[in-house]
Amino acid sequence: MKTFRMIGMALMAVLMSVNFTSCSNEDEDSETQPSNEKKLARVMRYEQDGGTMTIDFKYDKKGNVVKAAIWHRHNNYGEWREEVDTIEYVWDSNKSITWDCVINVNYNLNPWKGTYNCTLNDSRITDITHDNHSKPGFIYGVMEKFYYQYNEDGHINEYGDFENGTIHRIYTWNNNQLERFKVGSNAITFSYNNQTCKSFFPLLIDYSYIGFWYGMEEWQLVGDYIFMAQPELIGIRSNSLPTKIINNDLGETYSFNDYDFDSEGYVTRCTVSGEKQYDGYGDIFCNYIYKFIWE
Repeated sequence: MKTFRMIGMALMAVLMSVNFTSCSNEDEDSETQPSNEKKLARVMRYEQDGGTMTIDFKYDKKGNVVKAAIWHRHNNYGEWREEVDTIEYVWDSNKSITWDCVINVNYNLNPWKGTYNCTLNDSRITDITHDNHSKPGFIYGVMEKFYYQYNEDGHINEYGDFENGTIHRIYTWNNNQLERFKVGSNAITFSYNNQTCKSFFPLLIDYSYIGFWYGMEEWQLVGDYIFMAQPELIGIRSNSLPTKIINNDLGETYSFNDYDFDSEGYVTRCTVSGEKQYDGYGDIFCNYIYKFIWE
């Protein structure tokens, strides 16, 4: 009996060891496996004059963006030019992100280099500090430090700079829809028709005066393409698809049309046209086609 008892105890120890190892591996896998949602792999913009822009994103095993490569092709007074920008993002667990930029302004003759350090709290950025390495004279307003504040749902409700209040935006949300934001006394309003997509709409960052890719904002946070692929970092994630964005102060209206989707509901295409009113006359100043690839 004593022998059987010893054999039984030995078998139990082996089983416990195997079970513990199995649980340990499952925990490790859960830390490295991305979510079941697809990731935004590429954004393409086609402009009415033949210019293009393409952004490719690379992710780590946890689903965080670690690199963005941007290809530009644009017409500069009749001469076509091509530029390539690169931004690398380094994650320190869930506490901070550092990104290094090489932006080829001045047609690759004078690249802009800089580093941004982001503080994370509960998976959202609370502040960004800029360590300027080199700044060409015609990139204006690269501020030294920004702050981000959020509502109880985790959406951004205030954004600005720590220096002198040059940048100050107040955002208003209705459930999951960004309704408006204020720039001083001017309010920019968003319209929807209840159309949604799977996961999130990548362009909300560009038309909310937080980012700079589209070029609406004169004060630039260079290299912030990561927010297009991970908008939850600054509380701008939403799957509602806008139909119009109106800036009454500037007389500008952006219309969003021709949404297309893949079989799972991810948005794969849309068009954006911008019209500006001059003394009662309308002028189309942008007409873009966007395409999105999800993997």
